[in-house]
Amino acid sequence: MLNKQTSFTEDEWKLIKMHPIWGVMAILKLRSFDSTAIRSVIVAFEHHINIDFSGYPQVRKYKQIDLYSKIVCLTDQFDAMTSSRVYSRIPMSPDKALSVMMERSGVDLDPLLFKFFINMVGVFPIGTLVMLDTKELGLVYESNVVFADRPRVLIIIDNKGKKVHGPVVSLAEKDEKERYLRSIVKILDLNKYKINLAEYLL
Repeated sequence: MLNKQTSFTEDEWKLIKMHPIWGVMAILKLRSFDSTAIRSVIVAFEHHINIDFSGYPQVRKYKQIDLYSKIVCLTDQFDAMTSSRVYSRIPMSPDKALSVMMERSGVDLDPLLFKFFINMVGVFPIGTLVMLDTKELGLVYESNVVFADRPRVLIIIDNKGKKVHGPVVSLAEKDEKERYLRSIVKILDLNKYKINLAEYLL
């Protein structure tokens, strides 16, 4: 169903929303009943329930959503928005997805965990296509914990417009006058440039 060529029908959406229940059943069949199985069952059931208890499956009396479920909810939403799906053939850029998630923070998503998530993936998540002030194009290669807006970038187009594979440069690097050697000017659409991330990052 996730790979079908047309949009979901109402009945298909109902089926999709059953997958947390099916996940619970599948895990209980596969594993012995230990602490890992119990936590896996909880996460499978809860990972589409928002912190305001909207989402699915619908629950009536529910005290608290598990920490691991909140983490999986965050990563699942980010993955869904940045991947091609039947309901969204053109995936969002990572920065746009983070912007949407920012709006959902405190309603759908745990705000504290979202802050940790931002710190981990960076302002410019790995795989983001960026244009630098040096007229080079690059892919964000590694986030910078200290300077979130200055990740390490893999150069894929040099300043002469030639396709290259590297080097990896740090945007935190400065010259002798304490000026940054490179800075991000804008974010570009990977799909528009038909760039296969796997070619560069795997």
